[in-house]
Amino acid sequence: MIEHRLFCAVTEDDIEYDGGNGYTPHNQALRRVYPDLDGVIVQPQAGTQEFIVDCPLDDAWDYARLRATVFIQNMATRGCGIRGRSS
Repeated sequence: MIEHRLFCAVTEDDIEYDGGNGYTPHNQALRRVYPDLDGVIVQPQAGTQEFIVDCPLDDAWDYARLRATVFIQNMATRGCGIRGRSS
């Protein structure tokens, strides 16, 4: 059976950092992946599924510049053929 897992990546725009690539500021800088790098197992069933992922935010982050990208990944191929959205 192919295993799929759900991940939530939190990014922040307009980060002032000299990372050695010559670009500053940085946009879509990855802050953290929730719940962790193991994700949440998604059961292979038809229909709508609902997931709640706790995403505690760091006080040092600028909340107005944060974005969340939620995706489901096939763990065998590492492909992301299924896409989700956050509300």
